Amino acid sequence: MPARAQHLDAGVHIGRDRIGLHIGKHAYLDPGSGSMLLGLETSDSRMSRIAIMGSGAWGTAIAISLARRGGHQLVLWSFDADLAEAMRTRRENSAFLPGFQLSNAIQITEHAEEALKGADIIVSVTPSQFIRASFQGFAPHLSPSQLLVSATKGIEDQTYLRMSEVIEQVLDRE
Repeated sequence: MPARAQHLDAGVHIGRDRIGLHIGKHAYLDPGSGSMLLGLETSDSRMSRIAIMGSGAWGTAIAISLARRGGHQLVLWSFDADLAEAMRTRRENSAFLPGFQLSNAIQITEHAEEALKGADIIVSVTPSQFIRASFQGFAPHLSPSQLLVSATKGIEDQTYLRMSEVIEQVLDRE
């Protein structure tokens, strides 16, 4: 399989002026704001490149939370080129998470290859109905050294597989 799968429980709280996020045991509380901030650590102290694959409310919330924590190079991928351009220009995802500014630390792209290239960690937040097709397209750009975190909720229609199982099935075929 090109990327290692990581199964973690995840949750998010979106308030009027802050976003709280936890993913398994990798959650941090920011004492200054009371917000939960995602902290993904690698085996060394270098900065990780993290690709967030999906720019809906959940993916955008994860990107914002990671940017607030700092210490990582972030790229947010959007399937929709118009949405990606609007987010780059306005520094806000007004379509899915209005009112929350996107830090300049978040690179935004509509090109999956650009998002995945050199990523140490890939956070999958693509809507469940598009997971199979998305990962068929992502597969050529994945490598065995990448850590894959599936944060997409739901099961696949017809097969009733969890998203992590769909991803594993697609990547095993490549």
